[in-house]
Amino acid sequence: MIYSESESNRFGLNVYRLNVSSDTFENLEAEMLDLDVDILIIRIATNLLDNFNRIILTEYSKIFTDTLVYYSKKLTRNLNYEVRNERFSWREAKTGDIPKIVDLVKSVFENYQNHYTANPVFKYSDILDGYTEWTLRHIESENKNFFLVEDINQLVGFACCSYKDAHELEGVIFGVSNDYSGMGVYTDMIRYTQNYFSKEGFQNMVVSTQVQNQTVQRVWTKEGFQLDHSYFTFHLCRLQKPHANPLQ
Repeated sequence: MIYSESESNRFGLNVYRLNVSSDTFENLEAEMLDLDVDILIIRIATNLLDNFNRIILTEYSKIFTDTLVYYSKKLTRNLNYEVRNERFSWREAKTGDIPKIVDLVKSVFENYQNHYTANPVFKYSDILDGYTEWTLRHIESENKNFFLVEDINQLVGFACCSYKDAHELEGVIFGVSNDYSGMGVYTDMIRYTQNYFSKEGFQNMVVSTQVQNQTVQRVWTKEGFQLDHSYFTFHLCRLQKPHANPLQ
């Protein structure tokens, strides 16, 4: 269980996270109470759902919030996939780009449904700010790349990627301006990042999304990605607390 400083500060609650890929639910509630957890965002491998459902919580409520699916693809050396929108330019984002990036992120994710929006505890404005924070962390950061796609002086889209080593790359968060929707820009970003990182020696690429986001999954499948694994997301929310009641 890991304390989430950014989410705690954003939502004004004591937020922790836990990713579970093996059966480790023993004493979960006792540990949460000991840490004074308001909300635990827990992602559970889908094959463990039956075991998780057997947990009886007395001080917390369970809210099912989404199903997260991961796709992966092996990369060969020096890929050169065709990018269809050849008139667009690509470059690394700089801190000076932040104002226009913020505008684009809020426009792209304004109506996007995720595990935050499924929980009535969270304010929608705070959720949207979270997307902005998440995206901006990739600018000029170690082990991260932030690519901008531009049409002259117009920002078309962005692609944020991260990695721990040269073995596996993650396409973390991509977005396309509504003005350029339907032009194949997202496909171009998937191809461009594969081309770029294959030349850097990366061997594998993973991407993830909520299961209902079928549009990007169709792109991934068409581009050779395969479904690899999945998680259910639950929020465990404290029912009552003297100094804060997150369910009101």
